[in-house]
Amino acid sequence: MDARIIFLLGMTATLRSLLISAKPLQQIPVQIAKESELVDYLVKYGYLTYPDHKIGRAISLRELKIAIKKMQRFAGLPETGLITDPKALAMVKRTRCGLSDFGPSDLARRKRRYAIQGTKWRKQEVTYRIENYTPDIKNKEDVDRTFEKALKLWSSASGLIFKREDNVNLEPDIRVKFVTGFHGDSRPADGPGGELAHAFFPGADNAGIDGDIHLDDDETFTINVQDGVDLLWVMVHELGHSLGLDHTYHPESVMFAYYMGYVPNLKLDKDDIEGIQKLYGLPDVERVTPSPDPTPKTCSDVKPDAVVTTKDKRTYVFSGKHFWEIKDLGGSDGPFLIKDYWRGLQDNIDASYTQSPHGHTIFLKGDRFWVYVNKEPLYGPGHISELNLPDELANVDGALEWNRNGKIYLFKGSNYWRYDKTRQKIEDGYPRHISAWRGIPSNVNAVFQWKNGRSYFFKGTKYYAFDDYSVKVLESPNPYPRDVAAYWMGCTNPEIKLQPRLSASTLGSVPNLFLFPLFFMTSQLL
Repeated sequence: MDARIIFLLGMTATLRSLLISAKPLQQIPVQIAKESELVDYLVKYGYLTYPDHKIGRAISLRELKIAIKKMQRFAGLPETGLITDPKALAMVKRTRCGLSDFGPSDLARRKRRYAIQGTKWRKQEVTYRIENYTPDIKNKEDVDRTFEKALKLWSSASGLIFKREDNVNLEPDIRVKFVTGFHGDSRPADGPGGELAHAFFPGADNAGIDGDIHLDDDETFTINVQDGVDLLWVMVHELGHSLGLDHTYHPESVMFAYYMGYVPNLKLDKDDIEGIQKLYGLPDVERVTPSPDPTPKTCSDVKPDAVVTTKDKRTYVFSGKHFWEIKDLGGSDGPFLIKDYWRGLQDNIDASYTQSPHGHTIFLKGDRFWVYVNKEPLYGPGHISELNLPDELANVDGALEWNRNGKIYLFKGSNYWRYDKTRQKIEDGYPRHISAWRGIPSNVNAVFQWKNGRSYFFKGTKYYAFDDYSVKVLESPNPYPRDVAAYWMGCTNPEIKLQPRLSASTLGSVPNLFLFPLFFMTSQLL
């Protein structure tokens, strides 16, 4: 080993006490580790590779300093890199989770504060069972309720559902055990103090113990009191590992490696919530239906929430909990229930658009979004911030990809925004007033481009056809707005006669060569 390290490891207790006395006592825990214990700690929790003298593997001073700085950074301490740092030595004696802080999936500095281990449950419903109980808590039902509370914190923040599995003939996904000493895995419980518990990540090839939680029964577990070790905090933390979350740098997070003591009204931090939602999506959106939504009986009942043409060139109208397929030659098929055909998609969506060239259809509702290819779900629900959309675009009115310039346009109230899908951001200078789309009213309900290359705006039971070249609502041969029922739906209604729509063939009626200069100007204008 490097002679300088040998010297550092041999520093006297007297020198250590002098260093400690230079710091405010209230900031220094009573127990201070030895320098050799700090080196062992760095190895144990993944900061440092253990020296192997058989192959001539020694720890250099540089490696040691980097490892100490990583440990200090992770614990929220000043990064001195000194093996004599009293705060670093004190952290060795702190009670904490038994999982390593660093492993193959980690980097020295993460882009996000929360950390994802790399595996997850490939389903939304996860089963569990508490295999045994601690004698510290006399009433077993109190332990059950505490674990259920921990489960609820994670499920209420994500798309997860937990189910208790009491059938002993069936293996649950997560088994909770109170253990002591060596108990059959690679991490023996270490007795009072030190490591409180450890858990196994999901799907990590752990020989049948994926997701399991082991709590050191030599600790004194308590519920809702300052004394002992708070059972709820430990269960919430270890359950985070069971679901795929790693330790984080953020000390306010429940996934911080070090035990922070009893916290009344324990809640997940924003860091924890972002991490679990990255793995399992957002919780179900409450369905807000202003009034009962029976199956529409006539065309006049249909008020589109969104209209979209998907990758397979099929066009759909969504309204409430139903949708219709619009036919190229007039009329529609439907209504059908959204839940029967679009797995995972919510009712009463706000807007939708299909993005080229991949044909991904984006559905927007509130501050959430879903991604589909045709009727197959790819992702969601996610938060609109993942699309770099501002919060003000929650509950958007309508959206479309304008084929004249390939930009995404989003409409809300009396304004519209232009989104660059290549750079994935709202462009500078937006929002702008909807009056730039001449003849289009504020507060539209839906917007899309039909196969004839024209944009159509829907409001209530009426719609407007928009000339993308002259940038205004069409004025002939018949004035707008017109009935959605008569021109689009073709529902069974003897009072309304289905009228023909402009077909795709009308798109080429004016030579594109002559339209190009006007198109260039209008695409820049909008």
